[in-house]
This record gives sequence, structure tokens and C-alpha cells, in this order.
Amino acid sequence: MIAAAKTYGARGVGIDIDPERIRQANENANKAGVENLVRFEENDLFQANFRDATVVTPVSVAKH
Repeated sequence: MIAAAKTYGARGVGIDIDPERIRQANENANKAGVENLVRFEENDLFQANFRDATVVTPVSVAKH
């Protein structure tokens, strides 16, 4: 999402239940200068309201 925002000016919302992942995502967005285009929220994906989205892309990141 950050790359799409930086490259194409795309807007997006990231949802994760892990507060550390949200902190990292916000930090990465700030470093990339796209904090005005993306936002990240700590939420349960199955409880979140994103009905206005035109595109939804699930992303799974394995922890090692």
C-alpha cells in the first residue's frame, strides 16, 4: 500500500490486530512521505467497516 501510494498517489487503509504492526506501518508511511494518503488501524478485519472500498486486497505476512 505504501509503495502504491508513493508511486501512484493511491489511497489506502491497512487493518491489523497487532498494534506493533500498526506502529511499524505508520512509521514506514511517515518515512515514505505518504502519511496523508494511507492510514492504518488496529482492528479485527472481520469487524472493520470498509464497505466504501473499491478494492480490497488481503495481505498475509508470516512471522518467523
